[in-house]
Amino acid sequence: MNMQSINEPIFGNWYIEEKIGSGAFGTVYKIKREEFGETYYAALKVIRIPLDDQEISSLRSEGMDDRSITAYYKDLVQNLVSEIKILNSLKGNSNIVSYEDHRILEDETGTRYTILIRMELLTPLKEYMMHNPMDEEKVIKLGLDMCSALKLCEKNHIIHRDIKPDNIFVSPNGDFKLGDFGVAKTVEKTMSQMSKKGTATFMAPEVYLGKPYDHRADIYSLGLLLYQFLNHNRAPFLPLPPNSITFSDREKATAKRISGEVFPPLPIENQELANVVLKACSCDPSERQASAEEFYNGLFNAMNAERSLSESGTDQVVVDFNETTDTDLDKTVTDFDDLASPLSDVLLQDIEPAPREDLFEETVSPFDKINNQNEFTESEKKPPESQSGSETDKHEKQDFEKTISQFDDPNKKDIVQTASSKPKNSVFQSFKLFFSGYTDFKGRTRRSDYWHVVLINVLINAVCVCIPIVGYGLLALYTLATIVPSIALCVRRLHDIGKSGIHLLLFLVPLAGVILMLVWFTTDSQPTENQYGQNPKM
Repeated sequence: MNMQSINEPIFGNWYIEEKIGSGAFGTVYKIKREEFGETYYAALKVIRIPLDDQEISSLRSEGMDDRSITAYYKDLVQNLVSEIKILNSLKGNSNIVSYEDHRILEDETGTRYTILIRMELLTPLKEYMMHNPMDEEKVIKLGLDMCSALKLCEKNHIIHRDIKPDNIFVSPNGDFKLGDFGVAKTVEKTMSQMSKKGTATFMAPEVYLGKPYDHRADIYSLGLLLYQFLNHNRAPFLPLPPNSITFSDREKATAKRISGEVFPPLPIENQELANVVLKACSCDPSERQASAEEFYNGLFNAMNAERSLSESGTDQVVVDFNETTDTDLDKTVTDFDDLASPLSDVLLQDIEPAPREDLFEETVSPFDKINNQNEFTESEKKPPESQSGSETDKHEKQDFEKTISQFDDPNKKDIVQTASSKPKNSVFQSFKLFFSGYTDFKGRTRRSDYWHVVLINVLINAVCVCIPIVGYGLLALYTLATIVPSIALCVRRLHDIGKSGIHLLLFLVPLAGVILMLVWFTTDSQPTENQYGQNPKM
């Protein structure tokens, strides 16, 4: 079946537009359909079993006849259907590559199959990074999205076992999605005899050494991926840029990692983020986060810490592919393990001849190289069915409040408490402070006090203007008496919003300067202490 020359529609009304990549077991095409003047795109993965006639000859050389070969390939297809079932069970999650449809075509001999899988068309992570440097904020976004995907995997008793850049994709709105469940197996199927699958570069030590493992192997792989992004795009124990990397360096680094040697500290300011990532990279599974939800919560707290660092002017670590030299880029491309197309390995890693299923071929390929607010899923905990309705409602309410509390900005909560800790001054209290407390050019003044003084000054001016002759004299005396505290009050009001008193000179700019000053004077107090003093609302 030559998919590149096929003209008839696939799945009824989809047509192949172009080939976008290929892997060891399949080819990926970009397909489209048109309806009512609109064009829709998707990805089509084509898997052929067997790959070629040589594979059949190899089975014959092992003593298999036609009947056993037919049964052998039928069993392979049945396993593949099980993998498709996994994708179908995860459908609809925003951080999982969306499975849409599939077809299995069998030839008349019953020994050759073509499997067509239609999935959403996304941008591979490595392609996305070429134009979008992965700063700390995007790294945290990536970690949060992958944790959301792993939470769903845990709920369905699925271990992905192959988390790496090639299996991560980016949606048009900037969400990171986990794909390629080709090596995923349900816990029920693999608990007794788990196989050694996945990519060696990001493999957990217990998997690499052939020991029993669980969902925490995925937490390790994700932690190691985040570590590399934050470590100038280098795996642990490798020389940092601008030093080059040798094959011997890679072997030694892998040996240190698998043996459980403590990772070097991350070169970032956000220590909370560093601690979360290093915990996920613990060699002992019991020392890692117990679940994807715990990992998610740690990254969420680190995100708040990162924003605090950004507001204080701390520089972020940025991995910019555009600043790499040609040599670095060639080296990076070599380090990527499988430069196939998007979705090129979905459902494929487990399709190996039975005699070789337990063998592991190590691939040394370390990976040396986010926008919107994250979508956060609710807690997936459910009360036991034996609970009464009222108890269930109580637990659901607690889960809901717990989820909501995760998204409450602690800084915002402090602001609310601070703002309400001291009531506003009355008009006359503000006017008293105008003469007694605002005669200097230091400190800060809350917005309400400023406008109280403005109100009284307007009233006094209006009264003086209404009094013949004497009123103008009184107005002149009042102006002389208040000119210094008035200027001091304006300076303190600017201090309150973080501006310097020198900005009063903007009053000299016709119209535009006056408008800008009015905007600043109506701005509320900065919620925290600044260089001019504490929040006057405290």
